[in-house]
Amino acid sequence: MFNMRHWLVLWEQAVFRRMHLLYDVGEAKRVAKQFSRQKLKLFAYIAGAGLVLYVLSGFQVALLFILALVLGLLPMAALKSLDQRIAHYRRAIRLELPLVLSKLTLLLEAGETLRKALAKCSKQEETANRNQPVLRAVIQEAHYRMDKGASFTEAMEWLTRRCAVQEISLFVHTLMLHHRRGGPELAHSLQTLSVKMWEERKLLARTLGEEASSKLLFPMMMIFIAVLLIVGAPAVMMMQGGDIG
Repeated sequence: MFNMRHWLVLWEQAVFRRMHLLYDVGEAKRVAKQFSRQKLKLFAYIAGAGLVLYVLSGFQVALLFILALVLGLLPMAALKSLDQRIAHYRRAIRLELPLVLSKLTLLLEAGETLRKALAKCSKQEETANRNQPVLRAVIQEAHYRMDKGASFTEAMEWLTRRCAVQEISLFVHTLMLHHRRGGPELAHSLQTLSVKMWEERKLLARTLGEEASSKLLFPMMMIFIAVLLIVGAPAVMMMQGGDIG
C-alpha cells in the first residue's frame, strides 16, 4: 500500500545525507529543507499540469503513463544532481590540497608554528578565477574553531569529517602525528606527502581532460552529421530531379 509520508521521510533522509557531505551539520539541515521544498513544489506543479493535460486530451492513457514516468524520474534526477555536486566538491579539494601542502611546508621550513602556518594557508587570495578555494575555506573554519576554544585535535577531527576525503584524512593524520614536536620532521613529512599529492593531482587532471574530450565527441558527431546533410541534400535532390527528367 502506497504511503506518502513514508516516502517523504525517505526522501528527506536521502537529501540530508548528501547535504551533510556539502555543508556543516546546522547549515545542512537548513539547506536540505530548502532543497526538499523546492523539489516538492516542482513535483506538485508538474503533477498538476500533467493532470490538466490528461483531462484536456480526452483521458489519453499514454499521457498518463508519460506523466507517471516523469514524476518517477524527477526525485532520481534531483538526487543525481546532488551526487554530482558532491563529486565536484571532493574533486576540488583533491586539486587544491597539493597547493596547500606546498605553502604549508614552505611556512614551516621558514620557522612558522603549525597553527600560524595553517592560518596563513587558509587566507584566500584575490584572483580573477571564479572558483572558490574550497579546502582553504574549510581550514579557515577549523582555525576559527580553535580561536573559539576548540583544541587542535577537535578542530582537525572536524576538518576530516567536513571534507570526507581520504587524502584529507592522510593529511590530518600527518599533522596529528607531528604537531606537538613540529620542527624539520613535520616539514619533511608534509614535503613527502606533497610530492605524492602532486602526482595524484596530475592523474586527476589527466582524467578530467579525457572526460572533457569524451563529452565533446557527441556534439562533434552531431555537427558532422548536420554538415553532411547540408552538403549532401542538394546533390541528392539534383540526382532525383535528373532521374525524373
